[in-house]
Amino acid sequence: MTMAGGDDKSYYVQVGNFPAQKLKKKEYKDEIKVMYAGCPTLVKKIGEKLRWPEFAQHIYEFTFECP
Repeated sequence: MTMAGGDDKSYYVQVGNFPAQKLKKKEYKDEIKVMYAGCPTLVKKIGEKLRWPEFAQHIYEFTFECP
């Protein structure tokens, strides 16, 4: 997964070989199951505690826990 640019309310995110898409803060809760579909343990870990300021931590965990 790679990220690039944006402001603190959006990021461009690429999952696997799919084209990068702009992820907006207000859409993060709806997109989590799609973004992290390959890592059900991370989805379970994040659960209802989903917070946009922890987005970078979620990406880090996805990268190292769910290759």
